[in-house]
Amino acid sequence: MDSLTTLDHLFTFKDPLLQIPKYRLNVKTINNEVANLELEVREFCSQDDLQGTLTINKARLRSLVVSYRHDLNRHRAFHLEDSYPDEYKQAAYFAYWFSKVKPINLLNANYFFKYLAINELFAVHVTLRMLNLQPKQISNEQYRNFVRQLYYRNTDPKQLYYALELFNGGQP
Repeated sequence: MDSLTTLDHLFTFKDPLLQIPKYRLNVKTINNEVANLELEVREFCSQDDLQGTLTINKARLRSLVVSYRHDLNRHRAFHLEDSYPDEYKQAAYFAYWFSKVKPINLLNANYFFKYLAINELFAVHVTLRMLNLQPKQISNEQYRNFVRQLYYRNTDPKQLYYALELFNGGQP
């Protein structure tokens, strides 16, 4: 089997979970989430006047939204739940996928070192919003450690979930 065929198979694999109607992803909902997330990225980056120095890869943005939603649905199916997981698990899955896919790309080398972790910074920004927390509600050390964890470590959503619980004194 040649490598192109193998790659085609990897990217066209049909998830058996999607055969169950309640776990199918709605294209319109995904498109809305992608559009809203793109606006939020642009707003976040405008705070530091980064407009024109970055691009948002829309294919990657879509991929992360789809992967995030698939993971939430897999969690629901595995635990036989009708509702989505709690906000800490949702935030952990979001932070995981955003830092993994990295849809924000810097164009200007002058900003490179200052914003090397722009994807992780944005992931933390959204994660805190999802948990109804303001950055000032957590210590600078917790904030920096979470960004570092996303940037430097091989993490999974479960590890991120535990880290996020610590933001709230260990209480989900």
